[in-house]
Amino acid sequence: METRAVDAVAEEIAKEKAEALGLSGKALESTLRDLRDYEARHGTSPDDARRTQLVARAAERVTSFIVQREAFGLRDPSYVFEFFSVPPAVVARLGIRDR
Repeated sequence: METRAVDAVAEEIAKEKAEALGLSGKALESTLRDLRDYEARHGTSPDDARRTQLVARAAERVTSFIVQREAFGLRDPSYVFEFFSVPPAVVARLGIRDR
């Protein structure tokens, strides 16, 4: 295969990866917005089942986004926490899976 063809394929793969990361970031933003809106209306009680679900969903989205960034070689998750203003309740749940 000639070099131009390989370069074109590599470029297309990079575009697809970037698009997937962008979509993941938008999903994370949306989920965090849902959590913040819910907390603004209902408070931040740790006994609130709906809030617990929203926090868990946000933790899954953060984890997914961080893993995708790491696939690009971006290894510092503190940027994600700061850029998206990830709430401490979400950070505390990272890595926890509900079955």
